[in-house]
Amino acid sequence: MVNLSHHLLADFRLLNPGSGIIDLKAYYCGFRYIHEILKMLPEIPEPILLT
Repeated sequence: MVNLSHHLLADFRLLNPGSGIIDLKAYYCGFRYIHEILKMLPEIPEPILLT
């Protein structure tokens, strides 16, 4: 697990320099919650692009 988290963290730090393991965990937990919420909606909304 340590090797996987270090590999994911290296990719994550390209867009978020200075982040750590806790930031990585929060990102993936948030991603999972959003994914579950979107599955509960009757229809998937159009994607919104943020700058």
